[in-house]
Amino acid sequence: MGQDIIGDLKQVACSKLFEHRSGQVSTHRRRGELLHQRGFSTQPADPQTNAVATAAYIGARLGPGPRDGLMTGLVRRTGGSVRLVRTTIEIAVVITGWALGGTLGIATVLYALTIGPLVQLFLPHLTVRRAGSSLQTTGRRP
Repeated sequence: MGQDIIGDLKQVACSKLFEHRSGQVSTHRRRGELLHQRGFSTQPADPQTNAVATAAYIGARLGPGPRDGLMTGLVRRTGGSVRLVRTTIEIAVVITGWALGGTLGIATVLYALTIGPLVQLFLPHLTVRRAGSSLQTTGRRP
């Protein structure tokens, strides 16, 4: 069953990309409906999925991307929590995008407000600890 779900997710992602680029509706749309029936979301900007992915690659020390690098650097420098720093970054990005003429929807606002707390929630559970090191999700130094 797990392979079926992974295959469904791959086909939905590919069909959404095709629909976006070509403007045509894909025949794989039914797979997305099937995933919804199974309890899965096919929204590309799903904050929970993004938070798990962010916490997983930061926790595995694979190197943060630009926005996550800014987040981890500010957490270290300011001593602030991951949730506060990441939410502040996201809100600044949303305001900047809107000021430059971008669209602002409810999903964008919800994402900006929830990604920080979710990353902070998942990070301790997905961090690979090295001998003698400790995770600082609150920014407090031991």
